[in-house]
Formats: sequence, C-alpha cells, structure tokens
Amino acid sequence: MSSSPSHQADRTLSQSVLRALDLLEEVGEHRGLGVGELAERIEVNRTIVGRLLKTLEVRGYVVRDDRQFRLGPRLLGLVAHADLDLRQVARPVLQQAAGELGLTVQLVGAEADEAVVVAVAEPEDTPFHMSVRAGARRPLGRGASGIALLAARAPRDGEDPRIGDSRARGWSTTYGDVQRGAGGVATWVRRAPAYCVGVVASGEVEDADRVARTLLDAADRIGALLHPDRP
Repeated sequence: MSSSPSHQADRTLSQSVLRALDLLEEVGEHRGLGVGELAERIEVNRTIVGRLLKTLEVRGYVVRDDRQFRLGPRLLGLVAHADLDLRQVARPVLQQAAGELGLTVQLVGAEADEAVVVAVAEPEDTPFHMSVRAGARRPLGRGASGIALLAARAPRDGEDPRIGDSRARGWSTTYGDVQRGAGGVATWVRRAPAYCVGVVASGEVEDADRVARTLLDAADRIGALLHPDRP
C-alpha cells in the first residue's frame, strides 16, 4: 500500500523516505515478495523499487532470499529497543485475558525465522498454570503462536496444511507441538501481523472457540493501541 495522497502531496516530506518506509512495511507484513510484487503494492516504478531495496539491503534493513525479501537484522535490532514500549502497551490487555481464561497468555513476535515471546501474563487466581519465559525463542511454525504468525502471511507453496487451516479459521490450535502434553491457541494481531496473542495450557485447550474469541478481542485491542491509524 502506498503512502496516503496527503503525504504524497506534502512537499515538506521526503518522497524517497516515504517510499522506503512503505517498502519496509510491505516486506514486514508480506514476507516473500519480489521486486515486481512490491512495486505493484506501493505503486512505484519497478526500477526505483529495485534501487531502494538494494540500498536497504546494503544497510541490513532487508535480506534477499532467492529474489524475495524479508526484514533484516539491523531493523530487527531497532525493533528490540521498542519492545519495552510494546510490553507496556500489551501487558494490561494480556493480564485481563489471562484472568478471564484462567490460562497463561503471551504476546509473541516474529523475528527472522523465529517466534520470540515478548510479554507474558499469568492468571492470578489459578494455582496451576503453565509458565513461559519472556525472550524464549522457537522456530516459526512450531506451536500455536508460530503457526498463527505464518498464517498471517500470504500463502506459500508447500506450507504446512495447519497454516492454511488457521488462516481460513482466523486462529490456530496445537497440542504437544512444542512440549509434550502442552496445548495452545493463538491468533495474529490484524493491525500488526508480525505479532500474535496466544495461550499455553497443561493439556489440550478446552473450549478452543471461546478461548479464540477472547484472544481475537485482545489482539484487536493491542492492534488499536499500537496502530490507531490502521483499519
């Protein structure tokens, strides 16, 4: 999606910077796109997009994988500095969901090929519940959260069928995928699809539909707090 018409018409703004930011947003939200697809999405000439991507690649803000692009380590390092603010925004919402469900609720973000736990809220009135460490990492595609993060992206050939099922349903559920005897449900944040909200449970998650509705509401609230200008 290109910058808004008002931004494009404002001569006090740098159009090159706006285009570069548009590119970063598209690469972050739609991993695996090539130059032509990105040019179409931000409505900018393919040659210009190619130059911008090469510049971003040299500086480490994007990485090229077989003519497709993903966010690079330098940008992810900057994002890490913003995690504190993200945790502050998300924690009250996570805590409310944990209290309603009686389950441990986590906010998980995608970094390169890993799912990283950003924030955790545990239920206060439930004596037995799963514990999760903030900062824990696992490969994308493992567990409900990892599947939800991939379901938020465009479909890819050969992807795990569970990802497509979760994309169609709007949330994911797994059992025994990360830890034996542990279950989970998760959904991605629509206004910030590099993040998802999920629960972990000691056993299969009961009434997964109800849990998913609570998580969808929490994800929508976090998204609105992070990006009130996005639909």
